[in-house]
Parts: sequence; C-alpha cells; structure tokens
Amino acid sequence: MKTRLSQSAGGGRRTRERGVAVIIVLALIAILMILVASNVKALHQLQRELRLVEHKQLQQRAAGVARTNAGATARVEPGPAPVSLEKP
Repeated sequence: MKTRLSQSAGGGRRTRERGVAVIIVLALIAILMILVASNVKALHQLQRELRLVEHKQLQQRAAGVARTNAGATARVEPGPAPVSLEKP
C-alpha cells in the first residue's frame, strides 16, 4: 500500500511539472505569434512606403524628361546660312 501511495504522490508532481511545461510552451508560442504579427505589419508598411517612393521617383523622372525635351527643342536655333566657297 505504501508503494502505491508514494507512486501517486510522485505522479502528481510530474503532472504539475508537465502542466508548467505546457504553460511555458504556450507562452513562447504566444510571444512568437506576437513577433510574427508585428513583422507582418512592418513589412506591409514598408511595402506601402516603397510604392510611394517609387511613384514619386517616376513622377520626378517623367517631369525631368519633359523638361529636358522641352529645353532641347527650345534651345535649338538655326545656324548661319551655309557659305559657298566657290567663286561666282
């Protein structure tokens, strides 16, 4: 009878230890899920910001090309008339 009593007492301690281990594992999983969620949010914000920067750069590039083309056509002036080197 004593052996059964001592086995059941030791079994209760193991059950508590397993319960604590389960709680610790669940806490670690919860922490990891929080980290994953925050990283997903940060990636989404960075992706949105990258799109905005790309859009601004494309607008600046389009404006720069338009200015360059307008400037090139505005600066073209007719040169002097060709001079003939032949004697009349």
